[in-house]
Amino acid sequence: MFRNQAVGVAAAFDRRVDGPEFSLEDERLMEAFAASAATAVATAQTVEVKGLERAVEASELERRRWARELHDDSLQELAAVKLRLGALAYTPPEDIPAAVAQAAEHIDASIQAMRSLITDMRPAALDQLGVAPALETLVERATAISGPDIDLHTDLRFEAGDAEQRLAPAVETTVYRVVQEALTNIAKHADASRATVTVVDRDGTIDIAVTDDGRGFREEDATEGFGLIGIRERVRLAGGRHDIESAPGRGTTVHASIPASRRDAGRGPRAAAG
Repeated sequence: MFRNQAVGVAAAFDRRVDGPEFSLEDERLMEAFAASAATAVATAQTVEVKGLERAVEASELERRRWARELHDDSLQELAAVKLRLGALAYTPPEDIPAAVAQAAEHIDASIQAMRSLITDMRPAALDQLGVAPALETLVERATAISGPDIDLHTDLRFEAGDAEQRLAPAVETTVYRVVQEALTNIAKHADASRATVTVVDRDGTIDIAVTDDGRGFREEDATEGFGLIGIRERVRLAGGRHDIESAPGRGTTVHASIPASRRDAGRGPRAAAG
């Protein structure tokens, strides 16, 4: 029992030595064991529930971000196109080509925004080529959109030809998402001029470090808007650990280490490294 709630059953069978009956000392020992076991089980259940709550919260925050970007970018662009096309009925014939050209520009902008969003949600390069090429594309896009110069350094065994199999899909996804979240934080909050991304595969562990020279923050001031929930939960689910070092005016470093589990032999072509 734990706080008057049953959390499990402890079964004790006949003694094999000195008779089948249990002594009073045996009963006291079993009661003490059951009390400790109940506390351990209840604690584990609480941790599991809290972890699921945080995972759901992180997922909802991510969905909220996709919805906001769809509304603020793609939807507004399409609304502008609709207005321009509707105005063609009242446009002098000589002005129609220019109006159509403007509408086409808005459509192109919407297409680019949708492509960028789709890539953010699940980059094709991550599945087809591996985490290193996917990170290269991510860094190029982040540099073009947000401005800071980003240096990328990867040292991955499969890409270097030192491992027969790629990293497991869940590991590749975790590496990519941790870097993506960190770069998103830099673009939104850091006001940085330079950032460095390092991903190293060594001794059975993937070490990830994302450092910027931005404004930094105090740990107690960090909120869910910093994307820390998503990073923490992704790393935890991958069986790894993470820490964040930051101080006002001294930039921020996001560091994570996760086990480098790999795909089963025969799954994922060796040539996919590109």
